[in-house]
Amino acid sequence: MIFRYLSLIAIASLTLAGCEIKKNEEQVIFHELPGGTIQDMAIDSNGDIWFITSKIDETIEVEPWRCSLPMKFSLSKYDHQNYTLIDESGDALMQIIFDHQNRLWARAYYMIYRFDGLERNVILDNTEGEAGFEFITVDQDNNIWAGGHNAGLFRISDNDITHYTTENTIMPTNSVIAIHVDQQNILWVAMWNNEGILKIDGNEWTVYNSDNSGITSQNIWAVTATSSGDVWIGTGWDNTSECLMRFDGEKWTNPDPKNESGERIRGTARKLVTDKSDNIWTVIDSGPDYQQKLYKFDGLAWKTIKTMPVNNPISDIEVDANNRIWVSTYNEGYFILEN
Repeated sequence: MIFRYLSLIAIASLTLAGCEIKKNEEQVIFHELPGGTIQDMAIDSNGDIWFITSKIDETIEVEPWRCSLPMKFSLSKYDHQNYTLIDESGDALMQIIFDHQNRLWARAYYMIYRFDGLERNVILDNTEGEAGFEFITVDQDNNIWAGGHNAGLFRISDNDITHYTTENTIMPTNSVIAIHVDQQNILWVAMWNNEGILKIDGNEWTVYNSDNSGITSQNIWAVTATSSGDVWIGTGWDNTSECLMRFDGEKWTNPDPKNESGERIRGTARKLVTDKSDNIWTVIDSGPDYQQKLYKFDGLAWKTIKTMPVNNPISDIEVDANNRIWVSTYNEGYFILEN
C-alpha cells in the first residue's frame, strides 16, 4: 500500500553508519537512543528534541511466511546534553507533536494518544474498523486535527471530538493523507485518490480539484505555506516533471523548479517544510530506486542540499526556535543545518 511507503522502507533497511561532520551540517549517530531507526521528531516549547525510534523485536518469533518484521518502538527526549528514555512500552508510534500547552500527542496507525505526564491516554481508537491515521497536527486555537485512510477528519478540542466525513461535509473522500495549518489558521488538507485539496477557513470549506481549478490531478503528498499565504503542495507520482505546485490565493501554478545546473527537478515531493525565513525545504525522490534529494528554495533559486543514500531516506524535518533545520534519517541518525 502506497500509504505505508516510508514505513516499509524503514522496516526493509536497518543499518548504522559512521558520522560525517561538515561546516553547516552535524551528523549525529543516535547510539544513546534505543533502536536503529528514527521514525519521527518533535520539538517542545523548551527546545528539547523528542524522538520516536524503532528496532526489530527479537522477542517475537517470526513465521517463515511473514512479509514484515515485528517492530518495537520507543520514545526519547534530548535536552541538548543527555538522552532520556520516556516510554519503552514497545507499542507502535508513528508521529508526535506538541500542542500550545506543551502537551505531547502521538499518532499510531489506529490510535491517537495524549500524554498526561508520563501516562499515555487513548483519545481516538480505530482498531475495530478499517480506518488508519496518517497525520496529526495542532491549529492556532489548540485544536488537534487527525485524519487518514478511510478515517475522515477529526477535530479534538478540550470539550469534544468532532468527526468530519463525506456524509456531513463537502469532502469528496474519507481518505486524507496530509495537512498543514498556515499562519492565518487556515487548514489545507490533501485528499487521497487524486481528489485535490480541502481548504478550511473557519466555517468556510472549499475543495480545489483538477475540474474546478488548475491544481494537479495527481495525488498530493505534502503541504506547506509561507507567511505571505502562498500554499505549496508536493505531488509528482504520475507526472514527475510536475512535482511541486504553488497557490497564490487565486491560481495554482507549476513553479518548474530547476537546480543549480539549470536542470529541471523531477520526482515525487514527499515532504515540505517552511522555515522562519520563508525558505521552502522539500524532499523529492526519483528514479527506479526512489533516491531522495533535499532541496532548499529561498524565493529566488533552488539549491541541492543533500543527496541521500538509497538505504537511508529522510524520515522527518523540523525547524527549531533558532531557525536551525533538524533532519532525521531512518538509519543514520540525524543532522542539523544552520540557516
